[in-house]
Amino acid sequence: MPLRAAIALILTACLGPGGVALRADSTASSRLSSLSARGSVGTGANVLIVGFATSNGSKSVLLRGIGPTLANYGVAGFLPQAQLQLFNGAGTVIASNTGWNPALSSVFNQLSAFALPVGSADAALLQSLPAGLYTAQVQGQGGSTGIALAEIYDTDAANAPGRMVSLSARANVGPGASILIGGFAIAGSAAETVLLRGIGPALTNYGVPGVLARPVLTLFNSAGVPLATNSGWGGGADLAAVFRQVSAFDLPAASADAAMVVTLAPGAYTIQVAGAGATSGVALVEIYEVPASARPVKKFHPGHYMMLNIASTSAQQRPLIAQNVADPNIVGFQICYTWAQLEPSKDDYSGIDATIASDLAYVAQSGKQLVVQLQYKSKNPADFPAYVQAMPGALVQGSDGYYIPNLWDPSVGIQGRYIALLQQIAAKCDTHPNLELVNLAESAVVDAATTLGGTYTAQGWVNALQALAVAASAAFPHTTFEEYINHISGDDTLVGTACANAIAAGCTFGGPDIDPSRNNIPAYDYYAQYAATSHLGSAVQPMDYDLSGAFWYDSDHSKTTEHLFSFAMSARLHVSYIFWLNNYSDANWRNAKATIDGHPWPWY
Repeated sequence: MPLRAAIALILTACLGPGGVALRADSTASSRLSSLSARGSVGTGANVLIVGFATSNGSKSVLLRGIGPTLANYGVAGFLPQAQLQLFNGAGTVIASNTGWNPALSSVFNQLSAFALPVGSADAALLQSLPAGLYTAQVQGQGGSTGIALAEIYDTDAANAPGRMVSLSARANVGPGASILIGGFAIAGSAAETVLLRGIGPALTNYGVPGVLARPVLTLFNSAGVPLATNSGWGGGADLAAVFRQVSAFDLPAASADAAMVVTLAPGAYTIQVAGAGATSGVALVEIYEVPASARPVKKFHPGHYMMLNIASTSAQQRPLIAQNVADPNIVGFQICYTWAQLEPSKDDYSGIDATIASDLAYVAQSGKQLVVQLQYKSKNPADFPAYVQAMPGALVQGSDGYYIPNLWDPSVGIQGRYIALLQQIAAKCDTHPNLELVNLAESAVVDAATTLGGTYTAQGWVNALQALAVAASAAFPHTTFEEYINHISGDDTLVGTACANAIAAGCTFGGPDIDPSRNNIPAYDYYAQYAATSHLGSAVQPMDYDLSGAFWYDSDHSKTTEHLFSFAMSARLHVSYIFWLNNYSDANWRNAKATIDGHPWPWY
């Protein structure tokens, strides 16, 4: 079977009854506004083929096949002369171009597409298309070869009914610059959920020879920061259900193909498909809009939770749990885990079974929920796996004495290792009905006086939190991931960005403190903005329990646990979860317990 025909056959999976591309969220406030793919163009069957589907009415699109102008962006080995052909779902050529009309320059500018030099050997077409399936083919004139970029832009107004709903691009993948790169942009006012796939082995089922044996799929934001990666989609039932919901063809459960579902804020993104071990072969990259109906419903059991002391052991924790498990007003328990507990040695995740999975089984016996807090900083280096301690630049010590993993510099490699940890926790525990929430310890990693060995930047840390949120959102389809955001060390003006990034990724945020006497916590300014649409949770810790402390606005009166609860319920915070520290049943906990029993959920 010719390869273009094979890819067209694959892409017909995007079509519903009557040849209309499927799309569930036709009134969504955000949309895919542009799609692109960059790959290696050869001769014969080895051309760059891009498939796309439109839905809900006619759609005006700009298509471009870029070769020589890539040289202006540092791309070596570009295609010297590009030829662009557009095919309908029946495989008929409906438009073609070699060279482009300078009159399109105004359209390029309107869409913020980079300019093409007048007279360049690139190609471009402006077409109005009915809803359906299309393929665009970029090849070299006269048998020329090289790297090319295929682009598709939505040129209609934002409120036009027609939508672009998917992109698929097939090309030869090689090492270095010959990897397959897909790009897309989300326009609008809300986050958009997309399914991303990098297909190699499954293409053999469609008669495609020489496929990429093990694709590695990586998502990047517009700043080039990696947000999520996958190699081997895992065969999960939830992900398979999303395939069916968007009408993507099935993947064998044990295949080495890559796939992930991510929720992203409006903006520009790229995805790369490379071969594991710098291998080569034919691959397909796919981008699909995912309707809300295809997303699993996350568990939601709001209310009061008892938080166990960070330094306590399981032997100390379980008697405290046993003393309070019969209280119907305590919904569950928050337990903190260190990295070394969960991954005792590199790629040994047996610690998850011995800790989180074991605690889940224990609290589930009493019908309670478990909140997992991942404590990524510590004054004890032994709380990190030995291999992390040995990685150059992986651990840095702040001026406050805490060791912190260098998550803000992806080149160190520790960010990828932490994302791998999140993925392993999810693989083992996400579907457990009693895993309520997974949260990351506070964003205030260090006081601003230190530079953390010269590597730390506030923006780098915000980027890292975004990457963790996107990866966690993809890994935990059934469980909410929460980031404790209070300060961004070095630049608190970025706190709002960090909160917005967490929400846009399909996660939530909260904080380590509910304390009306400390109104200078900058994240408090953003709770009310998101409380109505996201489930926020915050903690009461020893400093917050300092009941002798005065309010920032009233120095004549001291706090009580009732004040703490009222502040959590106020319009300023309006949280759904409160995590009350039980520090071995001291007086603070007794006061908290009285407040808990006096104010059972629902609070609003």
